Amino acid sequence: SGKTTIGRTLARRLRWTFDHEIGEEVMGRSGIPHCGVTDWDVFQQELKRDQDQSVVPHCNRIIETWHVGNAAWAHSRGDIDPMNKMIEISRSVVGRAVPEVVCVHLMCGHDERHRRCSALDPSQAMSQSRSIDQILTQTERIGTKAKEIANDIFDEHHLWSVDTTGKLVEEVVDQIQ
Repeated sequence: SGKTTIGRTLARRLRWTFDHEIGEEVMGRSGIPHCGVTDWDVFQQELKRDQDQSVVPHCNRIIETWHVGNAAWAHSRGDIDPMNKMIEISRSVVGRAVPEVVCVHLMCGHDERHRRCSALDPSQAMSQSRSIDQILTQTERIGTKAKEIANDIFDEHHLWSVDTTGKLVEEVVDQIQ
């Protein structure tokens, strides 16, 4: 859905900090846990980042993927207990957040996701014995679950959905801003 490009562009425009996706850094672009790293480990690192940033005065941030995404990934792997803990802690974090937290759920249509997956390095998908259709199915399920979790955590004033299908980055950033 363009999280990195849109997030960096919006942060640059607003002169805010951009926080990259910790899960991608820890697990790699595939999102498949390796070296014993779990979704809970990623979640703990995000909580630490939240805590570290909370002491910085006037630090507004764009966060590429936050706790909602991690909980959805945990669910996709069948890790229900960690997912439920993540949701409960996320509710608490959102309730205490200063400044406010707004969740922007980026969506894109099936054809757009297919185009983007097709642009990936083919060796990445093949080395994991995953076809583009498998990747699309998994990301669609995770996106649906992330939206469901976000609806559970955020009220309607703090949860926005933006469809990025066929839009230029600047158009999406304008819509969010």
